[in-house]
Amino acid sequence: MSDPRPRRWPRNTAACILALVLSAMVILVLFILGIAEFVTPEGSTLHDVCAYVSVWAQMNDFASGIVDLRHVAFNATLIVLPLFVTTRAVDAWRLRHGSEGFALTGYMHSAGFNMGFVGLASNKALIEQVDTVLADLQAHDAVAPLAAAAGLTFIPPRLPNVQPDVSMAVLNGD
Repeated sequence: MSDPRPRRWPRNTAACILALVLSAMVILVLFILGIAEFVTPEGSTLHDVCAYVSVWAQMNDFASGIVDLRHVAFNATLIVLPLFVTTRAVDAWRLRHGSEGFALTGYMHSAGFNMGFVGLASNKALIEQVDTVLADLQAHDAVAPLAAAAGLTFIPPRLPNVQPDVSMAVLNGD
């Protein structure tokens, strides 16, 4: 029997939509400023500002093999500044409400990574020694205690659970 109540969006969906709209607006403003570079009179302050933030000029320089550190610094600022502001906003929220206001959503997306050893093919003895040590550690179930001592969680290797995408039904817990 299905639930007759209308399905509500998760609480954080509004924040995600707001982030999408703000990101699109920033990209649009940068694009318009890039066009304004060609419209404003050369030598004016507005032209210089538009030329500095112009994505077209940056891509032309990068495509020509020119790495202008001003462009790199500008793009790094566009990445780091929002992260810094977000961190400060979360810290301010935690000061007002305390950290007990944070709770896990219950949704866990399986993500993991494999660690391995890489060696030169010309140094087969080293590769064989490392393989022997790793096989010995696995045979004696010593990898998990070593990981715990390093503050890590060890999950034995398994085939990856590859899914085509994460659907709204999965996110809603259906």
